[in-house]
Order: sequence, then structure tokens, then C-alpha cells
Amino acid sequence: MQNRKGIFFFIFFKKISGPLIVTFIILANLLVSSLVLAIPSESQSKQNIFLSLNNIISPYIIAENHEKGNTFILSNLRETLDIQWSVTLDFNEPGNQYTYAIFGEAPDASDGNDSYDVPISPPPIPPYINAWFDTGLTPPYDKLLADYRFYPDTYKQWDLSIQWVPSDYVSPTDITISWNTNDVDDSEYNSVVLYDDENNPLKDMLSQSSYTYSSPALAPQTFYIICQVNAPPVIIDENPSNGATDVSIDLSQLSVTIEDPEGDIFNWNIITSPDIGSASGSGENNGTKSCSVSGLSYSTTYSWTVTATDPTGSGETTQKAFTFTTEDEPNYPPEFSNENPMDGAIGVSVGLVELSVYIDDFEDDSFDWSIITSPDIGSNNGYGEYDGTKTCSISGLNYDTTYTWTVTATDPTGSGETTQEVYTFTTEDDNNPPNTPSKPTGPIDLMVGEIGEFCTSTTDPDGDQVQYRFDWDDGTYSDWTGLVSSGTTVCLTYSWGLAGEYGVRAQARDENGGYSDWSNPLYVEVVGENDPPDMPVTPTGPIELKVGEEGTYTTNAADPNDDMVQYRFDWDDGTISDWTELVNSGQPASQFHTWAETGIYVVKAQARDENNAMSEWSESLIVEVIPGENQPPNTPIIDGPTTGTPGVKYTYTASATDPEGDKISYFWDWDDGSYTGWLGPFNSGESCETYHSWWSKSYILKVKAKDTNGLESNWGELKVTIPRINFYTNLLFQRLFGYFPNLLFIFRFLF
Repeated sequence: MQNRKGIFFFIFFKKISGPLIVTFIILANLLVSSLVLAIPSESQSKQNIFLSLNNIISPYIIAENHEKGNTFILSNLRETLDIQWSVTLDFNEPGNQYTYAIFGEAPDASDGNDSYDVPISPPPIPPYINAWFDTGLTPPYDKLLADYRFYPDTYKQWDLSIQWVPSDYVSPTDITISWNTNDVDDSEYNSVVLYDDENNPLKDMLSQSSYTYSSPALAPQTFYIICQVNAPPVIIDENPSNGATDVSIDLSQLSVTIEDPEGDIFNWNIITSPDIGSASGSGENNGTKSCSVSGLSYSTTYSWTVTATDPTGSGETTQKAFTFTTEDEPNYPPEFSNENPMDGAIGVSVGLVELSVYIDDFEDDSFDWSIITSPDIGSNNGYGEYDGTKTCSISGLNYDTTYTWTVTATDPTGSGETTQEVYTFTTEDDNNPPNTPSKPTGPIDLMVGEIGEFCTSTTDPDGDQVQYRFDWDDGTYSDWTGLVSSGTTVCLTYSWGLAGEYGVRAQARDENGGYSDWSNPLYVEVVGENDPPDMPVTPTGPIELKVGEEGTYTTNAADPNDDMVQYRFDWDDGTISDWTELVNSGQPASQFHTWAETGIYVVKAQARDENNAMSEWSESLIVEVIPGENQPPNTPIIDGPTTGTPGVKYTYTASATDPEGDKISYFWDWDDGSYTGWLGPFNSGESCETYHSWWSKSYILKVKAKDTNGLESNWGELKVTIPRINFYTNLLFQRLFGYFPNLLFIFRFLF
């Protein structure tokens, strides 16, 4: 039945022309409308019937004449159906050929095949323009004249094809696509763009109403109409978080993440109130935006407003306001300074009669304080006092003893917090240093290069063994001699390389490390002609090495007197090489060296002739030491008391350097079954400080270092001796053992 009706209309239409075409179209449309209106409501949907009939009629009408008729039918169709929005695309060319296509949305339409779809008609006789929407549906709905889809949505794409078929099948033409921007603006989309087949944007259909292009013959040209809701920028992840409290007044930056969903560029700004800073940016992309702030006050609520606009996208502005409140002004507990003796002081006189420390409360609150000592040599305290130096009288100090004194202060009307510091000091050793050595004896007249023997002696008040060294008054010192008995005379030989008068002095050191004063000088007149070597040439050798890599450096110098010469090198890392063997004047000599840390080093050389006359230092060779394979830290150096009292905590420090400058952690083994675990990390060369106490015994305190790459150093060691407590001569313990005889055996076992 459908096909017969279609044929009827087609045959009838073929027999009429001119004004009758419009009359026929109107009558046909009225006939279809009447049929639809006559159908009961419970029957098939009126709109579906209307569409079905229209689909029969319109192809044949359009096949005969593209410019007339179908527009009226489809216009009436839109009025009859629930069309939300509709856009008609008109296609014109200079030869007055015309066609059109329609796209839009309806609430009850679908994005697939439905009753809203109107297929294109069979093509007319050339010349003509043919236009359709490619849908990928089953024919004939794969090419639609009118393509209505579901409303609403956030993204739609219509694939548009346009074909130019000239009468000679070869001539190109210019085709203009036009549309009504008001119709486009009726959609829910804020971005409707016409693209070519390579996705290049051609026209913004919301603001521009036509596009003209050169069309070849026969080959369909593909375009895309992409509709989307372009969202404004989104503002998230504010820092500080909105409503944050107790924010530090040291805050230096506000930050927020701004993201545009479509990746459009945007403009943004941040402003603050009260004004603590502002920032802005233009044409930027998604990411974190920050604003530097300063001058924050305590207990203040700040507002900061973030605004972002994507002018090439949605064109809309997003704005968010955030707040945060700064911390209350703190009330600080008392602080200590200027302790006397200084923490960790050694060699403190046993005649010390007072400890002192300065206690300061920032807000000038009153405070309570106390000083206690261990072993007990005195204590003191005060209440409701104010800033100032607080003292504690002490007495009864013993030699070579480490004392701990603890200072405590609380400001009950202020912060209510307590500050406590523990300080230590060690009294002087009861060891007496050697007496000043005698003035050296030896020749007082020598020739340049002539060897003289010089002797000295001294006694030690404690009868300790002693050793000596000599100051030759030419910038050099002898090494320490071996230990000899108190009062033994020791002699060393020396020669000078340059004429002049030299004051030879001697110094003594006992076996416990006590130093004497320097002796009076013996003046020696050195005469004769001898010129020092010339300045050595700039050292030669590698100018770039890795940490731990060995380099060989060479220099030479001539001696004006043709004396034999020897060389030494200053490596600029705190070390100077030993002198090389003597070589002939002008003959080069070499030394090897490695550097433990990266850096720039200045290598210089100096020459000395066989008569001990020394040249100036050479010009410098610059050596750069770069990181090599990771090396472990150097062996830690331990510093702290080597003797003490059982049960008293002593302070020890360890320090090591890492060749690559890595941070270092330290592991302490107290040799009593206890360990610290890894402490740190610390910067390379920075000291690690900790405390420990022992009972009576000799202990080997050990420390090793580990860098951030996990490489460990060798153990550093320090021997610590804690003397046994003499319980047997102590009156208290004598009485205790008298009542409890078995306790003596327990103490012998423990101590």
C-alpha cells in the first residue's frame, strides 16, 4: 500500500509543473495531515504515521525538484513533532543549483534509527547538488536528509557529505553552505563548529553563518559538525584547604589546581583579603597555580579568591573563594643561654665554685627554675623570677671527673611548658705536665748545609715518661721523639739551607698527653753561600679525576748551586705530601694522590735543596674531582671522655665525611650489649651527638657511618675506662657489708 501511494504521487507530480507543484505539495501535505488526525489516539502513534507517509512522498518530490515543496512538508513535520531544536543547512552554487539538509534534536528521538529519520531522495537529472548525513545505519537510513537525535546531550557529531554533479560530469564549482545562527543558538551546546575531513575547524556556527569552498565534480566532500558543551575551568585542591585553621604565619605560598575539561587555555588570578599578595596568568594550561604571600599576622582570617576564564572555550568564568585562619600567637617557654662552664667543657678547674646560666622568657612571664648536679656538688632554685642569670654554688669537685648539671624552668602563667637542658663538664686531669725543657745545647756557628746536633732534657713532676720535639725556627718542626724516662737527655740533628740566625727551642710531652712550655731558644748563626732552588714549574698531571681515582703529578726545578733537590706537593685538601727523594738539579720527580670528595683543587709544588733551602711554591694546577663510583664514608672520628664514673651519662660525638658528599647516619656500639641503631641522617662532616653511661670496666666504644646509598664505613673506636668503685674503703659500704656479708660477693661480681 505504501509503495502504491508513493507511485501515485510520483506519477501525478510528473504531470504537473510550475505553480501547480506548490499546490500539489500543499494538498498532499493536507491529505497526509488529515489522515493522521483521523487515526484514533489508541492506534499507532500519529507522529510515526505522519513520518511514514512523509517518507513515501518526499523522496519523489525532491527527486523532481530540489528547490520546492519538501521544505514545506518538513517544516510542517517539525511543527507536528516534538522537535527541541533544528538547523537547516542550505547549499547553493553560482549556477542556481540548490539543496538543503537538516539536523537537530528531539527529546524522544534516538541516536540510532527512528521515525525522525528522513532518507535522501533519488538524485535528479544533472546538474544538481546532493547533500546528506552519513549515519552508518542500514540503507536507506545510512544517508539522511534530516537527522534528528536525542535531546539533551553534551556531545554530538554529524558527518556531512556534499556532492556536486555537473551536467558535463567534470566541471568544478564553488558551493556555499549557509545556516541561521539563531537556530544553532537554540541548542544546548556552547560550541558548534564545522570541520573539514582532516578535523581542521572551518567555522564557528554559533557566530558565523556560511562557508564557501571549491568543490570538484562527482567526488563527495566530507565535513563534520561537532557540537559540545564546553565547560568552564574547574578549581580544585586549594592549599591551605578551605576553612583551615592554625595555619603558620610563616606560610609563603597559596596554591590551587586549575583544570579546563577540554584543555582550553585560560586566564586566572588570585587575590587576597587582607592583602598579603596576588598573582595572575594569561593563556595558561592545566596545572597548579600559586601566589606568594607574606606578612601574615597571628589569629587572622584571610580570604583568597581564585578566578579563571577560558575565553576560547566556554567563555565562562569560574570563581571560588577560600578562607584560612592563622595560628594564635604562641607563648614560648623559657630559654637558656650562656651556660658556664660551657656544655661539654673539659679541663675545668677543681676550684670552680659556681655554675651559671641565663634564663630568658620571651614574653617576660615569671618562671620557676632549678639547678641540680650529678654527682651532687650543689643545687639551687627560685620561684616567680624574671629574666636574668641564675647561679648555683658548688664545692668538692674531684679531678678528672665529668659532672652533669640539669637546669629546669617553667612559666606557669605563660606557656605552662617546662624547658630542661642537661649540661656536662669535665674537671682537669690531676696529671701534671712536664717541666719546661732546658735550653737546647749544640753548636752556635754552622755553615749552610752543615749538620749540627742539639740536645735537651726535662723532668716530669709525676715521674711520667716524656718525649721531645724541636722548633728549628725556619718554619719546620721535628717529629716527636720516642718516650724516654723523666730526666733523660735527648738529641736530634739538623742543618739549615740558608744563612741566617735561628732560635732553636724544645718542648716536652708526657705519656698522658700533658705538654710543657717551650724552652728558651739557643741561637745558631748559619753562614755560607747557598741559594734556594728556583720556583718549580707548574705541576703536570690529570686535571679531571673521579673521587678515589689516583693521579700522578710531576714537577721540576733547577738549583742555582746545582745542588740536589727534592719536591713536595700541596694537594689543597688539607694535606701536603712528604718530600720526594733527592734528585739532580732540574730532574723531575712525581707523587701520587687521590681525593676523597668532589670539588675544585689547586695543586702546587715546592722544591728544597740538599741544604734544606726551600723555594717558593709553584703556580697552581687546577684539578676537578667529579663523582665516581659511590664510596663509603670515611671512618668516623669519635670525641668524648675516655674515663668516667659508673652510672654517669657522658656526651660523645662522632663525625665522618662522605667522598660524594652524601648524607650520613651513625651506628653506635657501646660494648656493653647495647646499641643506638642508625641515627641521622646528617650532612657530610656534621657531628652526631649522643649520651651513654657504663658501670666499671674498660669498654671499646665503636661507631660506623653509612651513606644514603647504604655503603658503610669501617668502625671508629675509642677506649673508655670506668674505674671500679672502691666499696671496701667507703664507710657506708663497710657498714652495709657488716650487716649483709653476702652482699660483698654480689658487688664483687657486678663491679
